[in-house]
Amino acid sequence: MIGVGFFLPLCIQSQQIQPLLTTAQMLQDLDTLASRIQASHPYPTGYAKVEEWQAAMQIAKDSCAKGERDVIEFSLIVGRLLRTMQDSHTQVHVPSLWNQHLNQTRRIIAFKTTGNRVSKDPLHLIPLGAELLTLDGHPFEEIVSKFQPWLIQEKNSLDGMSRIQDQMFPVYFSILYLQQQNHIVIHYKDLLGQEQSIDYPTWGTKEKEKYQRQNKALYEELPKTEFRTDTAYLSIASFAPDKMAKQNRVIHRFFKQCEKKEIGQLIIDLRDNTGGKSTEVEYVMSYLLKDGYNAPHNIIVKRSELSDGRVPWLKHWVVRKMLRLFFRKNEDIQRYVDLMELKHGEVDTLYFNNNMKQKRWIYTGQTHLWVNGMSASAAVNFTQAFQQNQLGTIWGQCIMGNDQGTFGNAAPTQLPHSKITVSIATIRYNYGPDFQFDHPNICPDKRIEYSIENIIHGTDPYWFAIRKKI
Repeated sequence: MIGVGFFLPLCIQSQQIQPLLTTAQMLQDLDTLASRIQASHPYPTGYAKVEEWQAAMQIAKDSCAKGERDVIEFSLIVGRLLRTMQDSHTQVHVPSLWNQHLNQTRRIIAFKTTGNRVSKDPLHLIPLGAELLTLDGHPFEEIVSKFQPWLIQEKNSLDGMSRIQDQMFPVYFSILYLQQQNHIVIHYKDLLGQEQSIDYPTWGTKEKEKYQRQNKALYEELPKTEFRTDTAYLSIASFAPDKMAKQNRVIHRFFKQCEKKEIGQLIIDLRDNTGGKSTEVEYVMSYLLKDGYNAPHNIIVKRSELSDGRVPWLKHWVVRKMLRLFFRKNEDIQRYVDLMELKHGEVDTLYFNNNMKQKRWIYTGQTHLWVNGMSASAAVNFTQAFQQNQLGTIWGQCIMGNDQGTFGNAAPTQLPHSKITVSIATIRYNYGPDFQFDHPNICPDKRIEYSIENIIHGTDPYWFAIRKKI
């Protein structure tokens, strides 16, 4: 055991580099990807026209024909191809690349950015607001340009791409540039405009996990609530939490307190909420609408092996029969059963009609909704309903979706040679009966930007703007 413990780190550090992918292997993976999208996606080119998708595929194949590539380089080619669809649910699954990076004991950086400025540094080595020039010799603009194909996009979601760039910069940089180096040289301009250099330590898995243990509150999924005199604040990080029943209890208690405290101003914060379940959208919205809310109006589905993989137990006819019998009033379950009874490759439109209602604690005061570029999927559904029902003022940035609907129910699939995991949307989720997809993304009534002062002092411009209003 002692011998294994001693030699294992040496074995890991001296592990062989994975062989490069040949042109033939990459072309076969592209063909496999195209066939799986065709078989599973309700609109196989997404928002793109057929000729746009075909042109993007040809560019991807031409790139592969230039010679051998490693997995990361090929994933960027795949990412650039999928961005043509402008469907945020169909993308290279970067978390799988991230996990592979960590499993190979490679290093990471810990600070975060807003634009090209440092906005958070757990090591407190770079001043907040400092302007990044180069990292390990690579210009900041070059780094951002290289990982652009990984930035997910929902139609014209420019704010979304900007926000994802900020949120994911340390992940993207680490995957692209870091291996075993314990530090990198960072060149930056300080707040006085003077150029500075620093040997910045990188983290391994041990340091990362230690930081997460010490800062558990930062990774808590449950809603955050706060009451300030006449103002109540509810932040929902996800509509698909691990502890959904617990989340709903928190939300129920919150609205109960709003009525008892006679709250006049309500803030619902969906910043960085990347979506989840429609039932959670219905649940929160039911506390804002007396007649309740139903989501979605309909979904366009295509049954495939990928869609089956999301609920494999529904493939058994006995299970479907029992669900039909014992969950007759559960509309969501019934529609899933409908989907699983289609033939493979068949497309159908499934409709939803039942509003989720609350008997008490319906909030009737003034309501404000906070969103940003990473408010996506189910958070778009909530924002659309908020806007359509004229529930109050929307603050922030343009979100990652429009007022008609989005794609959804993404299912993962692994390409055979590169082993890259790709997520592919298996439904079209519609908010109404119009079936018009090509609309501008929803933008706020009052736009909010982060200033250099906000970055330096760690202040929230949303709170500053709302205080001026109320």
